[in-house]
Amino acid sequence: MNLSNLRIFLIFILIIFNSFQNSAIVKGQEHSPRRISALENVRSFAVSPCEHHYVYSMYISERTVLYESIIEDGVWTELTPIDTINNFNGGNSNIGGPSFNYNGTILYYHANFPDGLGGYDIYY
Repeated sequence: MNLSNLRIFLIFILIIFNSFQNSAIVKGQEHSPRRISALENVRSFAVSPCEHHYVYSMYISERTVLYESIIEDGVWTELTPIDTINNFNGGNSNIGGPSFNYNGTILYYHANFPDGLGGYDIYY
């Protein structure tokens, strides 16, 4: 391979590499970060695949608990605590890391519920 062909080859490799870097940008993320919420004490959050259900992990009253909001008639509802989870087994545990399954029918999270296997365990 002569020097001219080597230069063309290297330019070709750089173009391909650059196109892979640009394809790593998620659709819709070709902009600067934009705030979607002004909530305080948010530790983590999850958005359902259909983008009609948000779950937030928030630090409230000395522990981390889950809150949710859904779209009703095109408007987001007020955040409401997910009491079934937050009050489970005495309601003193820290709960976080919400994540939906592929079709939004199951919410996974971690918690340090009493009688767990130790530390934080994953639940649904």
